[in-house]
Order: sequence, then structure tokens, then C-alpha cells
Amino acid sequence: MSSSNPDRTQQRRRLLKTAAGIPVVLTLPSGAALAASSGMCVDNSAAAFTTDVQRVAVATDSWVRISLQKYSIKPMTGPNVSGFTYNSLWYQVTDGLATEVIPKANGSGPMVTPVAGEFYYALAGYDPSPGGGLTGTPIIDNSLTGTQPVAGGSCWTSLTGEALIDPANNLLA
Repeated sequence: MSSSNPDRTQQRRRLLKTAAGIPVVLTLPSGAALAASSGMCVDNSAAAFTTDVQRVAVATDSWVRISLQKYSIKPMTGPNVSGFTYNSLWYQVTDGLATEVIPKANGSGPMVTPVAGEFYYALAGYDPSPGGGLTGTPIIDNSLTGTQPVAGGSCWTSLTGEALIDPANNLLA
């Protein structure tokens, strides 16, 4: 006994109506696994960090960095040096490391001149203690007290939010 074409259509409709009324239980993956793998960014950054990584660079790279205006600084003695200011202190940059320098002063303040369109890019600090995070504190020399450098890429963007890091340049926004 074969069903006609309209009967088959009617049977399909009944089957679909019945299936639509059955509750469906879907399981979604836990966010804990994603969070745990993202948390490895701290460990991955620490493992990738070597003494060869420039603390202060003249271009962006795979590390999250902070942009600092480049200046020509007239020190107390000797020729002009290139550097930047941070926390009201002046630093000169030599071979990717920054050391404090005291600019010579005249009647209107320190003898410094911004270099138009040029910047230094310092490693961005990450505080690994509970409640820590991207500190925005530049790592400019070989001391890493209480902070670690931050490796760039999607791993950090997923932890900090894309608004904090400009993904094209790995710069803190």
C-alpha cells in the first residue's frame, strides 16, 4: 500500500510539527577551558622573553609596547642624546636600554626638543599578582621588579580586550 504524494507531504508536516515540540538540550562548552588557556599568556610571555629583547625599540614588533615621544636631549655634559620622558624623568636610549639622564637647563626649563613624528616603543608591563594586569608601566631597562613583559598577539587581546591593544601594532591604546 503506497502513499500518494499529498499523503507523504502531510506525513512530513506532522513529523516536523511533532519534532518542533520536543524539548532539545544543548550543551555548550565551559568558558573555564578558554580562560585557562588564555591565562597561559603570562607563562608564554615569560618563556619567550630573553635578554635579547629590546626594552626600548625604534619600531613595533611582536611584543606589546607603549609609545613614547622621542626627544633630542642636551645633557649636563657631552653631546645631545636621543631619549624620552616618563614620570617626569628623562631617559636616554642606548642599545635598546634606557638610562636616566639629567638635561641641561636654561631659564625656561630643560633643554629638550621633540623629534617630530619619531617615537620609542617600550615594553609594556604586566603585573602577574592577583588583581594585576596590564599596568601601562614601560619596561625600559634590565630591572623587572614586580612586572613582566607582555608578548603580543591574539592571546593578550583576548585577555585585555581589543580596545586596549591596537592589534596592528601591538601598542597599548
